[in-house]
Amino acid sequence: MRITRLDVANFRGIRTLSWSPQPTLNCLIGAGDATKSTILAAMEIVLWPSWNLSIDETDCHELTTQNPITIAATIADPPAELLREDVFCFLQRGWSAAGELHDEPAPEDVPALTIRFTLNSDNEPVWHVIADHHPHEKTISARQRALCNMTRVDTIDRQLTWTNGSLPDQRQRPIRTAPPRRLPARRKRRATRFEQKTTHNSQRPPIPSRPPP
Repeated sequence: MRITRLDVANFRGIRTLSWSPQPTLNCLIGAGDATKSTILAAMEIVLWPSWNLSIDETDCHELTTQNPITIAATIADPPAELLREDVFCFLQRGWSAAGELHDEPAPEDVPALTIRFTLNSDNEPVWHVIADHHPHEKTISARQRALCNMTRVDTIDRQLTWTNGSLPDQRQRPIRTAPPRRLPARRKRRATRFEQKTTHNSQRPPIPSRPPP
């Protein structure tokens, strides 16, 4: 699975953008404030695996809400569960070997789905699967978007920093396990102390009851 096409409109510094990432490594190069990070954020948002998303009217292009934010990502070879007949089979599109999107998939095309994110006038984010050949779009749930396993790693990602519990920290730590022979000995010592305490309590004389006044 990979993103084969990205269409962005009215998102932060981007008025309109249409981009087809290459199937290999892609490198975004540009000056500061050239919307490189905005493109990565758009990819993250359109496949965001939750309904809880931090985005509002301040993310609109030129801070105007007249035109809604729209981000559409076409995914080639999506998870098989999303292509089931009762899910998004009728919204399936095709991605050709020449790098073209076919709304009506050809037999030799790779299956593809287009997921569109929209921030409406009420600042409510919505996600749909769309296709030109089908008259109705269909909502895609957070659980279904999570199947795409979208992950963004940047320079401040906790998993790549040398902090307690991060991946580099876990790789550096030695494996601390007690030798197997010590475990039976520890259990035996605990059992012996428990037996001694039980025996000591059973040997205590009973406390005489006080006579009634």
